[in-house]
Amino acid sequence: MSHTPTTPSGHDPVVALMPAFDFETVIADGDRGAVYRARQRSLDRLVAIRILPCGSSRDALSESLAKAMSGLTHPNFIRLYDSGEVHGWPYMVMEYVAGQSLRDSAGGKAIDPRQATVIVSAACEGIAHAHLIGIYHGAINPSNILLSQKLETKIGDFGYRNGPDDEHAAYAAPECAGNASPSSDVFALGVILRELLTGSPHGEAFPDLRLAAICRKATHPDAAQRFPDALSLAESLGRWLSPAKPMGSTPVPKQRSAAPWHRQKPAMSAASGFPLVRGRSA
Repeated sequence: MSHTPTTPSGHDPVVALMPAFDFETVIADGDRGAVYRARQRSLDRLVAIRILPCGSSRDALSESLAKAMSGLTHPNFIRLYDSGEVHGWPYMVMEYVAGQSLRDSAGGKAIDPRQATVIVSAACEGIAHAHLIGIYHGAINPSNILLSQKLETKIGDFGYRNGPDDEHAAYAAPECAGNASPSSDVFALGVILRELLTGSPHGEAFPDLRLAAICRKATHPDAAQRFPDALSLAESLGRWLSPAKPMGSTPVPKQRSAAPWHRQKPAMSAASGFPLVRGRSA
């Protein structure tokens, strides 16, 4: 999808079909439809509206999925406010997140290991919340994880399944044939962590041996050898972020090291204008 905002055309059918919204810009446009930034007049709030191509199958926006998504109140999800169809055009009205996708923000470069771990850990916690109520994503990739201007992790695009020739096939588990599961979501999260750490979804130049082990376990070809669920992966990342001190150990003065992004001079993303600390290239 294109991520260059443009002004909606007067001939764009959604502008006339949804008079309850003032359409402001086209955020993204591609073969799965377009995403618009709009203002909902009744509540005077900004929203994001995804419009699928006219005549698209409603399977992608099934009522059962929409109802389930409306119950996802975790802070790491893009909230779904409404969904339906207008004159053959399926649509979703969602929370508007001012920011960029993780793909655009990272720009294909490795980023600071601690920052990468914080981002993926937050995504894991959100996915674990969805799994608890029986919702599996099935299409997690850096394009549908957004980073707000405060670097908050926001997950979107539930219900879209990647085919074998999809550009995001690298994030699909080997056993996944269009059916999402907790294990397939863990695999995708592991690939994303690998990409943030090494600069590539297939990279092996890890900056840390423990993180390398976590990535390899999460992306094991055998689903039975992976973390059992997203929460287990989040807990493992949490232990890396806050390692336990050995009992009886003598406190050691802190050494000056690479700081998290909010204290370190950042490398600015040209696409987004907000900081992601760069690591090494793949």
